[in-house]
Amino acid sequence: MCCSKGGKPLLDVVVVGGGPVGCHAAAGLARLGHRVLVIEEHPHIGLPARCTGLIGEEAFQRFDLPSEPTQRIVSTVTVFGPRGAAVRYTAPKPLARVVHRPRFDAALAARAQAAGANFKLGCRVTAVEVTPHGCTVALAPGSSLRTRAVVIATGARSPLPAQLGLGQLPRFIFGAQVEMPVEGVEEVEVYLGRTLCPGSFAWVVPSAPGYARIGLMAYDRPSTRLAGLLQHDRIRPRLAAAPPPPTVAPIPQGTLPATTTERVLVVGEAAGQVKTTTGGGVYFGLLAANIPVDVLAAAPA
Repeated sequence: MCCSKGGKPLLDVVVVGGGPVGCHAAAGLARLGHRVLVIEEHPHIGLPARCTGLIGEEAFQRFDLPSEPTQRIVSTVTVFGPRGAAVRYTAPKPLARVVHRPRFDAALAARAQAAGANFKLGCRVTAVEVTPHGCTVALAPGSSLRTRAVVIATGARSPLPAQLGLGQLPRFIFGAQVEMPVEGVEEVEVYLGRTLCPGSFAWVVPSAPGYARIGLMAYDRPSTRLAGLLQHDRIRPRLAAAPPPPTVAPIPQGTLPATTTERVLVVGEAAGQVKTTTGGGVYFGLLAANIPVDVLAAAPA
């Protein structure tokens, strides 16, 4: 067990954020024998869910991701243009999977716990102070803990990178989505058009039987634009219930000016490590989550 100068137990790594990226990093670090604590501000892993849950098949193969939360296997996509023209593509093998995100995140958290990582839920990190002997992690409402290193794997709006002098993400696009009963959706649908979603795209993704996730990305008025999407001639007749309130979340476009400082690494959405074409954060986030594992594997004890 490591100890601080005051004799208190000193963690090896604190991972801030209990999403897929944080859990993947925590599992890798714990397997190396590090004493790892994951701190998640929400009381339940995977909630609230703000993701379409569409993850490329390549990610499942490369990272051996849990398959149990799979709701659909996607091989066919139809793209609809603004004037109604459609292009349907069927791949010879699976392209992606639609997952139940809360169960997917929980499965990755269980892997991290099985590897030896501990979790602290419903706790918000307010600041990280770096010292020559480690880091002090401040927690709301007023406690703190000590650790050798910190991995920041939060969402895109975390203030911690700016507090540490790493700068800010340059810009955002916003994803807006509802999940609701929809009739006759068995394949992924993509919608394009400058009126519907200028500079981006919209989607209908089947999830549980009889349900679909309907959403879009927008630079402005995401909720209003989503309301317009739900009135689309191809979508409105298939809605089997009144739409629930939408989930809206920022998606970074562009990366932090710097993602590392002494004893601290920023990975995933907090660093802007997402696909620029789709806004998906799981694949690149998991790639980046291996960086602190590799770095700390080579660090002196």
